[in-house]
Amino acid sequence: MEPFRYVSEAPSNLTILQKEAREVFGEYDLDKSLVWMTEEFGEVIKAVHKGRPTEEIAEEIGDLLSWIICLANHFGIDVSHALRLTMNKEINRQYQEYGSLKYATKQFQVTHVVEESQ
Repeated sequence: MEPFRYVSEAPSNLTILQKEAREVFGEYDLDKSLVWMTEEFGEVIKAVHKGRPTEEIAEEIGDLLSWIICLANHFGIDVSHALRLTMNKEINRQYQEYGSLKYATKQFQVTHVVEESQ
């Protein structure tokens, strides 16, 4: 068991958007979804490297996120839960490596990280 965890377990807007994405996009073929997700990732990189306006980069990130959510829906993965797992992993990595959250704001460190009881 990891010594620290991200506290917030409330349903997020991401959970709501994931459900709406299933309604809008349906369920695509896995291989097609992977190809389109990879293509969108390339478009994000291209927009960043070409110095495109923030609005254009945001649009490309939105396209990429939609395919990531479609992929999660394909496997029945709750993206909010998956992101929390990743945050927990990073919180614990930083505590092990630096003894604190190196990049987080002090407010986050105080209000969102708690020691788990065993």
